[in-house]
Order: sequence, then C-alpha cells, then structure tokens
Amino acid sequence: MRTASVPPPAASRVSNPVGHSIRFGYRLLFQQILELFRHQGLAQFLFIAAIAVGFFHGWLKIRYRAGWITFAYDIPLMAAVVVGLMSIPKGEAMFPKCRMSTALKVFFGLLVLYTFLPFPVPFLIKLASFRGWALTPVMFLLGYHLARSVRQLELYIFVLLFLGTITAVYGIFFQTMDEVLEMMKNDPELNMRFVNQ
Repeated sequence: MRTASVPPPAASRVSNPVGHSIRFGYRLLFQQILELFRHQGLAQFLFIAAIAVGFFHGWLKIRYRAGWITFAYDIPLMAAVVVGLMSIPKGEAMFPKCRMSTALKVFFGLLVLYTFLPFPVPFLIKLASFRGWALTPVMFLLGYHLARSVRQLELYIFVLLFLGTITAVYGIFFQTMDEVLEMMKNDPELNMRFVNQ
C-alpha cells in the first residue's frame, strides 16, 4: 500500500529559525522607518530632530553658552511646523473636520489678538506667552498631518523611549552632584541660575 509523503516540520526546513526571524524583524523595521520618511520626509526629520534636542536641551544650555542654544529646540520645531503645514496636499484641510477644530481656531485667534493688540505688556513677554500657549496645540496639529498609520506612532514612541533611556543612563551613571557644583563654582551666572531655581 502506497502512502503519501509527509513534508518535514517547519522547524527542520529552516537552518536557523531564530536568526531568520531576527533578520526579518530588522529588515521590516528598516522598511517601516523608510516608509515614515516617504510622507513629508523633511518635516518628519525636523520633528524628530526637535524631539531629540528637547531631551538634551538642558544639558546643551549648561555646556554651551551661545545665545542660539536657547532656541535650539524651537528652531527645528518651528521649521517642521512650517514645512509640514505648507506641504499639506491640495484639497486637504489644515484642521481636522470635527468640532474641536472650531475651538482651536477660536483659541489661536484669541492668542493673535493678545499678541498684537496694544496691551500694557512688553511685546517680548507677549510673544513668549504666545509660544507657551500655542506650542502644544500646534504640535498636535502637526502630528495630525504627519502620522498616517499606527506603525508611525509606534516608531515615534520607540524614539521617545530610546531617548529617555539615554538621558536616564547618563543621569544615573555619568552626571554627579560634584560635577554640577564644580560648574557652579566656575561660572557665576550658572550659579545664580541654579541657586534661584
């Protein structure tokens, strides 16, 4: 009696199933990263750069005292906002189609009025207030146009976790109180900033 041949188990047909799975995982991750930058790639890059600077901004301001370092976070972020919103495809609305959009428009309108109407507040103070109030809603609006899939959001979360791990490792194992005190001793301005906080 003739019997049909049975194919070998899947594990025996793969010389290294674990290694094969790992290689496929890395290749898939690389493909997903490329896919992230295919849609508004410059805006995505600037946004990720702003996030990276934000994690190290305090360290940068202490180590490098140039004036532009203060705006090292705002520069790539505002560039990402301009590039991202200017690159919205024709026919696509800037604000999402929901009732929240009306609230956002009214909110931004009130901020513009506060900034440019002649209130007895210095213009630089009003501009700083505008930045503080408008930054988070603008970032959410930018994310609305940059994120096109759940996978993209997962990659952004991975970036946040990766940068957070780096800063945590540096703070735990490399930065010491003696180092900070020595910097305060050698820099009177830095000492004044730290003491007054």
